[in-house]
Amino acid sequence: MHWEWRGFGRLDSNLRDRIAQLPLAYPTARTITDRYLWVPDLGTNIKLRSWPGGASLKFKHRYRSDPTDVLGLWIERPEEDHLFPLPPSVIAQVSAELRRELRTKDGTWDCDELLAELDTTGVQVITVEKWRRLFRWSRDDSAAFVELAEIQSPERIGTVGIEDGMGLSDASVPAAVATAREVVLLAKDQLGLPAKLKEASYLEALATWARGGTIDELTSDK
Repeated sequence: MHWEWRGFGRLDSNLRDRIAQLPLAYPTARTITDRYLWVPDLGTNIKLRSWPGGASLKFKHRYRSDPTDVLGLWIERPEEDHLFPLPPSVIAQVSAELRRELRTKDGTWDCDELLAELDTTGVQVITVEKWRRLFRWSRDDSAAFVELAEIQSPERIGTVGIEDGMGLSDASVPAAVATAREVVLLAKDQLGLPAKLKEASYLEALATWARGGTIDELTSDK
């Protein structure tokens, strides 16, 4: 479980410099291509990530939803990050999350099979190509991860994400959850965010891209 803040927009040089002064979480930048599965009113971030020789499917659940809050509380379980080929039980979960009836078959599913099946059900697959760096922010006993990324498609735009690194789980006590939320807000304020970025989750961005729009068309900042 973790709190997350995200903004999309033009990344000016001052913002880049502030983030780049933080220690790197990984030694090198990474180029990533993710294919997100999207249907209207989806509450789960479902993505396919592929690399030479393999692919995986991952679920990221919105644990708490409050449209007045600039942060989101999400949960990602290690057992819900699945390497292809996928067993029927995972296909059943995809079907339930997307509210689309996928056919049943014996045996496992490879990535191309799943994409072909989704294409028959009206599920949109939105490809997001990005170059990203991940940094560590800390103060006293507080820790967070800061992502700085350039998205190349479906539109060219920057994004910054902050995620707490406080080790929450769905068994965490309310006080720990509240403390982790304050950590993200503190990191956000220290970095001078939103810095004219539009505050939105990836699900909100996907809804805009799904209808052929751009981030600038989001009606308002949270």
